[in-house]
Amino acid sequence: PILVLIREDPDLDYKLIVTGISLMAEHGRDIDVIKRDGFTIEATIPMFLDQAPDTGAEMTRAIGRVLPGLVDLFARLRPDIILSGFDIVFATSAKDAEQFRELLGGGDRGPSIEVVVNGVDTRAFEYKPGPAAGRKLVYTGAMHYFPNVDAAGVIARDVMPALRRQVPAARLVIAGTRPVRSVRHLAGTGTTVVPEPDDLGAVVAAAAVAVVPVRAGSGIQNKVLEAMAVGTPVVTTERAAAAIGAEDGIHLLVADGVEATA
Repeated sequence: PILVLIREDPDLDYKLIVTGISLMAEHGRDIDVIKRDGFTIEATIPMFLDQAPDTGAEMTRAIGRVLPGLVDLFARLRPDIILSGFDIVFATSAKDAEQFRELLGGGDRGPSIEVVVNGVDTRAFEYKPGPAAGRKLVYTGAMHYFPNVDAAGVIARDVMPALRRQVPAARLVIAGTRPVRSVRHLAGTGTTVVPEPDDLGAVVAAAAVAVVPVRAGSGIQNKVLEAMAVGTPVVTTERAAAAIGAEDGIHLLVADGVEATA
């Protein structure tokens, strides 16, 4: 690894600055691993606020928090070289890995890029044979994360009215953690928002269809895998289906756009 080689080279000195999600418990606190590996940390710069929404605006604010600290440190340390790098990149799908290789440069000069596929806890999302569950649709996820916030809004405001013109009894359940205000405000006639569900697997299993029209984000959609695990039929986008190698009409249904999804 690059940092080990730098640390062991008698002609080099390093000053390690840790920031971003490496300081956050919900993302594994990489800083603890760095310390256990014997590296000396020069400084830490908090970047993200606890419970902050995962939006473009918040990311801009986060960059604004970290830049002054970096400027002050660089002025004090006066480094000859500033290195921002990594030895390995993990992707959750082969398609994402291919895109990373194009962006970062594969081969001997770039970082190693490995695919680690997502899985499902089948104890929490257990398949139990039973009759179809009426006309209830479900959408799940971390409801402070922008791609989920965006998709929830598309389903409630666009897909459901189109669907109800064909199936008036259709109902929508939006279930997930930390729903932001815009998600909570989607609750109303025919739409229920379930914050912090005690048993998400049961919520998904109780639906007739899991609808996943995610327009932003990348990689594997765990919500697709979870719905498949409990036996709930899935309607999702071509990109989300391709990420898990699913075939339209065999493993799930593919639909892009409001009318096709409805």
